[in-house]
Amino acid sequence: MLFFMARHFVYGVIAGIIVSASIFYFDIGNLRTHTTRASNKFVPVFLITLPMCILFGGSALGGALMMMPYGTKYHEDE
Repeated sequence: MLFFMARHFVYGVIAGIIVSASIFYFDIGNLRTHTTRASNKFVPVFLITLPMCILFGGSALGGALMMMPYGTKYHEDE
């Protein structure tokens, strides 16, 4: 069960990293421009990426846990 939860959380974290990287890549809201001008470039990237990873990870984990009984209850063809 813990492996199931960790696996889906990691899937969400990967999705959060991809979304935050695309935000910086496409320069949405001039975030990449402002980050390159900052004295410490790690802080703005960290403050965008960490909440995205937690948000997407929690959403993926919650969705997986809510769908878990569906697979065992309604799929009787096994």
